[in-house]
Amino acid sequence: MLSVVYIYCQCCGDRSGAGLLNFWAVETVPLNVPQVLSRSFQLLLQHPVGVLWVLVQALLVSFFTLGIYTGPMQVGLFSVLLRYVRTGEWVPGELWGKMTSHNLPAGIVFVAMQVAVLLIGVPISNASPLVATLFTFVAATAITLLWFYTFQILSDHDKPWTLAMREGWHLMGRGNWGAHILLIVVINLLNLIPTDRVGPLFQIVILLILNGFATLAQTVAYSRLEPEHLADRPSST
Repeated sequence: MLSVVYIYCQCCGDRSGAGLLNFWAVETVPLNVPQVLSRSFQLLLQHPVGVLWVLVQALLVSFFTLGIYTGPMQVGLFSVLLRYVRTGEWVPGELWGKMTSHNLPAGIVFVAMQVAVLLIGVPISNASPLVATLFTFVAATAITLLWFYTFQILSDHDKPWTLAMREGWHLMGRGNWGAHILLIVVINLLNLIPTDRVGPLFQIVILLILNGFATLAQTVAYSRLEPEHLADRPSST
């Protein structure tokens, strides 16, 4: 997930409740954090230029639209990466054409939450840089926890972002909350790696690599719990 700080089921339409029962009947699949990190690193090494290039495009579009187009770009980014993780196919064109009435507000709310953290953190940093760093880290971890699977779900299904967010929480429950919190902490700790001792160009490259790895880790974790697009699964009826 793109981090501005540092650089709410498929069963919804089923009013009978049967879909909800089927959702909760899904087998729990504990998330193996070391495997997720290892696989993410392998995938980044296999296609470093491609991963970083789609990430750069998503970041630039989000930046030059003042965050308004963040939702569609996040969904597009995860569409590219999910296809890559699930099938091994590299289709960068999946990045584009994700503007929907669900994706757009999702990105705006996501950016607004991160901007709010920045605005609160500035006066705190003036009083105590250490407290400000701790506050920003905790707030970033909380936001990541809220949004961890939202954009991946939106890349699989065009649905209200609040519903996608709730589904994401259910997925984290299936994969073990403790494992997800550990993964999120590890991802956010990457942002604390000092890069100020290198030149501006190398600093940007390092930040992109760290961001690319973190985004791949989110993608791999999601693919472990949802190994295929739900629409592609054979019907059980």
